[in-house]
Amino acid sequence: MKDIAASRIRFKSPPLVELVLGAQFEKPFLSPEVVYQLYRDYFGSKFPTIQEREIVPTTIEKLDKETILSVPGHFQARKLFVNRANDELIQLQPDKFLYNWRRSKEGDTYPHFESVYSTFKDNLDLILKIAPNERINQLEITYVDHIEHPDFKIREFDLSTIFSFIKLPSIRGIDFKSSFIQPAINSNLYLTIRTAFTNVEKKPFIYVETTCRGFVASMSVEEWMIKARKSLVDFFLEITTEEAHEKWGILKE
Repeated sequence: MKDIAASRIRFKSPPLVELVLGAQFEKPFLSPEVVYQLYRDYFGSKFPTIQEREIVPTTIEKLDKETILSVPGHFQARKLFVNRANDELIQLQPDKFLYNWRRSKEGDTYPHFESVYSTFKDNLDLILKIAPNERINQLEITYVDHIEHPDFKIREFDLSTIFSFIKLPSIRGIDFKSSFIQPAINSNLYLTIRTAFTNVEKKPFIYVETTCRGFVASMSVEEWMIKARKSLVDFFLEITTEEAHEKWGILKE
């Protein structure tokens, strides 16, 4: 944890609305019975609300080939356990564990990476406590940012004040996706940028999602997370402008 804290770059008012940390296992051992045991013994007191979603495909990242996707078949739902404040949740499916921090209301303060990682690791350790022989074969980090733009409501607008690589002077919307290899951590970094509106108020914003996913057998979970997080932070700082950094109040420590 010392290395994570030492490498952090903070913003006073970050546009971050969600951070997801995840682990995927070699075997789909999280059967309904195991999930129920975890909820009863560990997660239920803090994450009492249960929801269901479609399962997320099993993913094996390849740097020189297409990513391998498949669907685990033990049960056809991903279980979500949500806390009372609606700003943390645990996701379980046969081969995956994910932990989310999310902004549930305006003014929520981001607890920063080291705090989110600590909660993720504590809960991952609980899972591995009841299945000590299970092995991890992929790790991931996803940041989701909602960036407001002052000219978004007019017919055409300029994104060059936010993104350093976008030089188009006048556009009506954006839907951009790309990926970048991260060979040092045997991972791929994915970027999505699109224009969007909030569900209730229909408030316009720029949706930005950055994900790093992969695995190095010789690295600990913490070591991979530290390096992947640095890759994502460095990448985000590179693709966004100094003008945007000043708006969000960058703090270098």
